[in-house]
Amino acid sequence: MTAEDASHVRLDKNGNIDRAIINAHSSESGNYKSLKELVNSSQVVEVSTNDQFRFIDENGNHGKTSMKHLPYDSRYYNPKDSNGDTMSGTTTGEEGFLGKTLFPDRDGKQNSPNENIKVVIHKKLSVAAKAEMYSHEMNGHALLYIKNGGNHIGASHQVSKGLKDNNIRLKNMIIRPKKETINNMKTK
Repeated sequence: MTAEDASHVRLDKNGNIDRAIINAHSSESGNYKSLKELVNSSQVVEVSTNDQFRFIDENGNHGKTSMKHLPYDSRYYNPKDSNGDTMSGTTTGEEGFLGKTLFPDRDGKQNSPNENIKVVIHKKLSVAAKAEMYSHEMNGHALLYIKNGGNHIGASHQVSKGLKDNNIRLKNMIIRPKKETINNMKTK
């Protein structure tokens, strides 16, 4: 976000974004509008940084997964996504299992262990990559899940054999905020 928009995002005594403060400010920023929509939703979204997460599978079994982080290394082909044109790349060239959104239904192989949407961003990412992955997970997956009434498949990647993601709505909801995030990071 811009510094002006960020100044209207404050936590209340319970660690939640203060609705009164965020709602008192208007902005043309798509990222600010998305955050405002998430904050005003009745669906709770928990955000954390970690290199692992717990989940429940579609059969109700509990599991735990580690997230791998690969820092940028110029000795290897590790392309940077400097303009934000891809859903999974970062401007920093960091790769791996960088973020995850867990939905509170049991429609996927890895689901939230409680009734909240859980977003996990890899803790070893650089600040820039964390911001980009936040845009991907929150303004893409989590927001689309809320907008589409809890449709797990509709808010998930739908990758074909050629590794092309066929979920165009999700792609647009990821690319636009990611580009805005990258632009905001450049102006700071």
